[in-house]
Amino acid sequence: MLESLKSWGSSSGLQIVLGPQRVALVLQPSGWRSAPTVVAQWQPDGTSAPAGATELTAILDGLLTTAAVRRLPTRIVLADSLVRTWTVEPPRNASRYQDCEAAVHMRFQQVFDEPLADWQLSFDAEASQPFLACALRRSVVSALAAVLAAHQLTLLALEPEFVLLWNHWQRRLPAGAWWGLCQDTVLTLGRVQSGRLVALRRLPLPQASSQALIHTVQHEANRWQQPVPTRLGLCGAPPRAWLGAHAGAFHAELLGPHHQALALWGLAP
Repeated sequence: MLESLKSWGSSSGLQIVLGPQRVALVLQPSGWRSAPTVVAQWQPDGTSAPAGATELTAILDGLLTTAAVRRLPTRIVLADSLVRTWTVEPPRNASRYQDCEAAVHMRFQQVFDEPLADWQLSFDAEASQPFLACALRRSVVSALAAVLAAHQLTLLALEPEFVLLWNHWQRRLPAGAWWGLCQDTVLTLGRVQSGRLVALRRLPLPQASSQALIHTVQHEANRWQQPVPTRLGLCGAPPRAWLGAHAGAFHAELLGPHHQALALWGLAP
């Protein structure tokens, strides 16, 4: 499906949402009273498979051409399937940026079991506590840079969807709670300490029962050698049976539904 709009008023920038299930160009208006506008969008129809990275850059190029978008500061939000995200425990005596960087490299190879040569890294280094790291294939970075250059767009940021959602919803997370993000068939479970994500685990979405959720959280707490949290803040579209009071002191609650996530990017639910 392809939708486009070729003319609009003055703007302050462009946001591109890029993923196998959706590519969208969202105009960010200059006036704070004006709402973002989707000026071009692609989604696969029911008979086609989600697009791969190579197809996505070609689709993006076509959307930019159709919408005649040029010379705008641009931010790209990347679907989680295009990005590797993990947490890093810094060395005990870490005192330099290079210490954290070495830990990032080592942890990447432990988690994903592949060399770093094909990946471009980004991380929020902290020498005193665990921190979040992300990686994007260099071939994807190069392809996106070429498309943006062809349309004279200036790249301000490449932001993983996961990071955008965490930054938005962490403010609503109750004290002492872990964080859970439900997307499609995946539950991303995050252990939170002092307001920071210190461990991540992506799991197949458990069954739609409170016991299945409790068992999953207990299992991950054992893996991390941590006590089971008393609260879990969920985002996205969790099964209804997960919400509310559960066995013992465990309590799961909804921080925000999926349509609020779409609204972050100016997309209709």
